[in-house]
Amino acid sequence: MSALDDRLRDTAARLLLKAGRMVTVERTEERRYDPSTGLVDTTTAGTEVPAVIEDAKVGRDGSLARFGDLDVTIAARGLPDAPEPGDKLRIDTARYTVLAVSTSWAGATPVLYRLQIRR
Repeated sequence: MSALDDRLRDTAARLLLKAGRMVTVERTEERRYDPSTGLVDTTTAGTEVPAVIEDAKVGRDGSLARFGDLDVTIAARGLPDAPEPGDKLRIDTARYTVLAVSTSWAGATPVLYRLQIRR
């Protein structure tokens, strides 16, 4: 990653924080099966990132969005991995499911993720 890519990621995060609010991207991972309990051990990791939230009009795949769907633009800075469909996004106390993700790049570096989410 070049110094310019780093600056673009920093600038994007700063602008989103100034224009938006903090949200939490959550990913639940199945870790291992415990034969004594018959349960799969899961962990949920959450990362707070700045975001701008808008009503969705068109889905990320070009289809019409459903009433209540939201488009959320989040900064790539600070996220360990790119969000994926099925991940959760927490806005205050409401939890939404990520339906689709598109990425804005600076060279080979992700700068922004645009998520379509549904409650």
